[in-house]
Amino acid sequence: MTDVNPPRSPESQEQILKAKEQLCREAERLQNSTEWRETAEKLKELQQEWKRTGSVFPRELADELYNRFRKACDAFFENRTRAFQNQELERIDNLYRKTELCELAEALQNLEDPDEAAEEMQKLFAEWKQIGPVPREKSEALWERFRSAQDMAFQRRKLKYEEKDREREENLRLKEALCIEAESLAEREDYTEVTPLMINLQERWKNIGPVPREKTEELWERFRKSCDHFFERKTDHNNRLDEQRLANLIIRQNLCKMAESLKESVEWNDTSEKIKQLQQEWKAAWPVPKDEGDRLWESFREACDHFFERKRIHFEEKRIEWQKNQAVWRMNMEKAIARKTEEISRLEAAMEYERNHFTEWQLRLEKLPAELKSVDMKLEIEEKLARSQAELERKQAMIRQLEADIADIHSKLGRS
Repeated sequence: MTDVNPPRSPESQEQILKAKEQLCREAERLQNSTEWRETAEKLKELQQEWKRTGSVFPRELADELYNRFRKACDAFFENRTRAFQNQELERIDNLYRKTELCELAEALQNLEDPDEAAEEMQKLFAEWKQIGPVPREKSEALWERFRSAQDMAFQRRKLKYEEKDREREENLRLKEALCIEAESLAEREDYTEVTPLMINLQERWKNIGPVPREKTEELWERFRKSCDHFFERKTDHNNRLDEQRLANLIIRQNLCKMAESLKESVEWNDTSEKIKQLQQEWKAAWPVPKDEGDRLWESFREACDHFFERKRIHFEEKRIEWQKNQAVWRMNMEKAIARKTEEISRLEAAMEYERNHFTEWQLRLEKLPAELKSVDMKLEIEEKLARSQAELERKQAMIRQLEADIADIHSKLGRS
C-alpha cells in the first residue's frame, strides 16, 4: 500500500513522518507479543491510524516506511497462525492421551480388588487433571466416558464396604450364638465330653471374622468369661484326680516317643502336620505330675524343635536358591525396560521431527501462490500431509504399546 495524497507543507510532512515512524515502532514492539486477541485489535487500530495519517514524500520513503510497518504486522499474524496450529496439534495429542486414560479407567473393571481399582482410578484422575484441553467438540463426550468409568470404580468400592458391614453384622449374630452356647456349657461337669465342645467353640470363634468395632470387646469378654469359667472348674476337678494325672503322664510319654521317632523325617509337610497334631494332643493330656511333666516336656520340645529347625534350614536353602533365580529374572526385566525406554525416546525424537515436517508442509500449502495452486500440486502436498499424519499416529501407537509393555513389566516386578 502506498500513499496517494498530495504533497503538504514541510512542517506537515515532518509531523506525518514522525507519526508514521512512531506507528512503525509501535508495530515492531508488538510483533513478538503472545497476547493474541489484544495485540491483534491493537494492530488493526494501528493500521486504521496509518490510513488516517497523511502521505509521506518522496514515494520511495513512503514505500520504505510502509514496508517496515507491514513487515511488523505480518510477523505478528504469522506468529499467531503458527501458535494456533501448534495449539490445535497439542489438543489432538491431549485427545490421544485422555482417550488412553479412558481405556485404562475402563480396564479397572477387570481388577478383582475394588480398593485397588479405586486407588488406581485416583492416580488416573490426577494424571487427567495434568493434561490440557482437547478439541472442544470431543471434550464433553470424553469427560463423560472417563467419569462413567470413575463412578463405576468408586461404586464398586462402596459396595464392597457395604458388604463388609453386612458381614460384620452376620459375624455379630454368629458370635452371639456362640456366647449363648458357651454359657450353656460353662456349668456342666462332664468335663471329658464338654472340653472338645468348648474347644470347638473357640476354634469356631477364631474362624469367624470381625464384628462391628463397638461390639468387639464386650462380646469377647462375654465369650471368654464362659470359657474361662468352664476350664477353671475343670482344672479344679483334675487337681482332685490323681489317677487322671497318671493317665496323662502315660499319654505324654507315648507322645514323646512318637516325636522322637519323627524328628529326623524329611517328609516335611506330612510330618509337620503329625507333630502339630502331637502338640495338640500334648496340650489335651493335662495335668500330669510336675516333675515328670517337666522332664517329658523338655524331651518332647527338643524333638519337635529339632525337626522344625531342620525344616527351617531346608526351606531357607530353597529360598536362597529362589532369590538367586529371582535376581537374574529381575535383571533381565530391568534390561527390557531400559531397551523399551530408549526406543520410546527415539520415537519421540522422530515424532518431533515429523511434527515440524507436517507444520512445514501446512505452511507451504497456505502460502502457495494462487497461480501455483494447481490440482496436482495441491494434491501432492495434501498427500504429504496425510502421510506425515499417518506416520505420527503410527509412532504414537508404538509408544503406547511400549509404555504398556513397560507398565506390565513394572507390575510383574512389583508382584515378585
